[in-house]
Amino acid sequence: MSVQIATTEDDIWWNRLALWNNLGDNGVNRQANACQFGFTMNTEALSITVYGLPGTTEYKAAERLRDIIRRAALPRDSGTISIHTDVYFTGQKREQIDILLHAHFPSEFTRRIRLPGWSETAEVLFLDILAVIEVKAHGRDKVDLIGTNARVLYRDGWKSASAQSNAQIHSVKPYIEKQLGWTPYVCNLIFFPNLVKAEFPSQPHNYLASDSTCDDLLEKLCLSRKLTASPRSGRAPFYCASTQDMAEIQKRHLQLQDLLGDHRHALHVSPPSVKYRTPRPFYRRKSVFFRPIGFRRGSRRGLSRIPGILAGGMVCLIVLGVLLNWFVSMAFPTTPTSATSYAQATVPTLDTCNFVTPSCVCMAKTTFHRGSMVSIRFAGMHRTPASEVVRDPRGKSITLAFHEMRSTSAYLHGACFVAKYPISRQAAPGFYAVQVTSRDNTDRSASALARGFEVTR
Repeated sequence: MSVQIATTEDDIWWNRLALWNNLGDNGVNRQANACQFGFTMNTEALSITVYGLPGTTEYKAAERLRDIIRRAALPRDSGTISIHTDVYFTGQKREQIDILLHAHFPSEFTRRIRLPGWSETAEVLFLDILAVIEVKAHGRDKVDLIGTNARVLYRDGWKSASAQSNAQIHSVKPYIEKQLGWTPYVCNLIFFPNLVKAEFPSQPHNYLASDSTCDDLLEKLCLSRKLTASPRSGRAPFYCASTQDMAEIQKRHLQLQDLLGDHRHALHVSPPSVKYRTPRPFYRRKSVFFRPIGFRRGSRRGLSRIPGILAGGMVCLIVLGVLLNWFVSMAFPTTPTSATSYAQATVPTLDTCNFVTPSCVCMAKTTFHRGSMVSIRFAGMHRTPASEVVRDPRGKSITLAFHEMRSTSAYLHGACFVAKYPISRQAAPGFYAVQVTSRDNTDRSASALARGFEVTR
């Protein structure tokens, strides 16, 4: 048997080109005959290609699977086998797939395999394979195998590897159906590279170990496929392209190869300029414009982020507007034109305000509701409040406490004092009087000011 293994960047690149033209690896001619269904490929050697980032756990597991297939006595013209690692299916419930095994056999090959419910082995005819493989590199003490349910121990407790493997099927099938228009049969396996077959349960399962053979791999695929043989002939065809028509299988194989194509094909660049062997096939470069805001083309999760992004943008604009308004009011104070602005010359003023800005601008108001706060501003050149009271409609007086506003603008236009008067929720409605007596800082002469405001229900 002659097996060609793609181990370098150039090998992978030329192996892919061999699928599309008549020039094969090492000068071997490959026939590519166009027909109404697509392309018919007849390879004269088994080609095994591993796509991935060397050094990762998934890539090491893929290399071990490659070695398992290598040691098998497969026909030399049995076709192509591609092992993709760390594949992402954007928008699916489970996006990341450890290993995706895809194989196509134009010349077909048969194996005698014991199927469930059969006392004797059945002859299985393999046309193509599509399988997802979950890799669990845990030790024996962190793996719990009970029949077809496998659990592994993580830092946050035990998790079902079988449930993860089954979820991968429902990620791959709808994605391929949406992208290519046909629904494949997807097999699912779990690979334990740190376990041996003797540690597996005796009942049927879909586990692979470090000492598994290619026949074990094919048997687990048939078990996952739930394959049954004809009672009359004892034969069963194994295919994943949802059809037994060879021309249609070859067409769909080419479609899938293009969908899972390496990053060189996706980027349209020459082989020497590529640094890494593995792309993430479904993260297309066309969506790079949307990546800064977390959106990817065809991603449901990306679409669900749009309302949050818009809401966050609106909040940022509102905060920016408030800060800009405050900066403008501080840098360019309003020109004094009325009693609500700064004090002018030696004329003192007394105002009731909704609030007073840091630059001593009074937002004048004369009517307040119970439970609100009244800001009382006293402004005058060289004047200081001496006594301050508020008299309610019942004649009860409440003393105020003024504090001076330490503002540059206030010093430019005169002294500014502010007092707060809280109106209780049980306060009597009516007219309230404010009386302030002030003294001059030079001759100590006194003057009185009065102002009123109304409290409503």
